[in-house]
Amino acid sequence: MEEENHAAVSEVYRALGAGDRVKYWWAAGDHDFPPVARRAAVEWFRRWLR
Repeated sequence: MEEENHAAVSEVYRALGAGDRVKYWWAAGDHDFPPVARRAAVEWFRRWLR
């Protein structure tokens, strides 16, 4: 399911000329937000939303 969602979102971003601004990140575990995933998310926000 996550891969399908990512594919759909990536298609929209590519159509808008921003295909490099979407990234699929999967971390093991249920609804956890481990430190490595948190750091990746913060990096993405700082890079693209600053």
